[in-house]
Amino acid sequence: IAVERRLDLIGLVNLKGEIVLHSTTITGLSKIKRLGDAQMKNENGSFSANLRLGDEDLKAVSTVTINVGHFIHPQVNVEVDIGAIGLYFSAGLGGDTKLAVKEFDIEKFQHVKFHVHGLILIDPLVDVIADAFVSIFNTQARHLLSTRIRPILDAELRNMTKPSS
Repeated sequence: IAVERRLDLIGLVNLKGEIVLHSTTITGLSKIKRLGDAQMKNENGSFSANLRLGDEDLKAVSTVTINVGHFIHPQVNVEVDIGAIGLYFSAGLGGDTKLAVKEFDIEKFQHVKFHVHGLILIDPLVDVIADAFVSIFNTQARHLLSTRIRPILDAELRNMTKPSS
């Protein structure tokens, strides 16, 4: 996740950085459920399905490297408690007989609490900043997650093989 922001008001200092996630695990998905009606279509040899899914009380755990400029590269452990998540998902089977994601959007991302470990004295400050970002800039946070998760989901669907008959 690349980030570039100006640090000062006169615009002389650019801060460039990226956040790299390693070994990310999401737990609690065993109770994910469909929200509303699913739509399925079979036209001209192609198949598509659109659905909304939701879940509550998830936990994401990841090792994160934060690269800021040329000299700052801390590695931290991050745990995220997610109170509620909702997403819209559309996939299809085209002429190449491979499943592919058509649309993926996180529509709901609520009651999110970060727990950062590894920055010693400023862990609590980073927790508060991350929590505030998701609360205040929820639309941007959902979009950021959606754009990062979609290609991973698409690759997984494309690698799926149909069961042998």
